[in-house]
Amino acid sequence: VTNVVLRSSVRIFYYLIPNFQYFNFRDRFEISKLDVSFIILAIFYGLVYTAGCFVLANLFFYRKEF
Repeated sequence: VTNVVLRSSVRIFYYLIPNFQYFNFRDRFEISKLDVSFIILAIFYGLVYTAGCFVLANLFFYRKEF
C-alpha cells in the first residue's frame, strides 16, 4: 500500500479489532498438543480486551444522564 493515510488507518483497525485466532483451539490441535500456556494466553487476551471495552464504555457514558 503506497498511500500513507490508508496504511495508517489499516494499522489502527488491525490493533482495534480483536484477533479471534487466539480462541481457535482447533488449529492448535492440528499442529501439536494444546498446551496450558496457549489457554492462559487466550484467557488473558480475552480479559484484557473485555476490560478495555468496559473502560471505553465507562468513558463514553460517564457524563450521560438517563
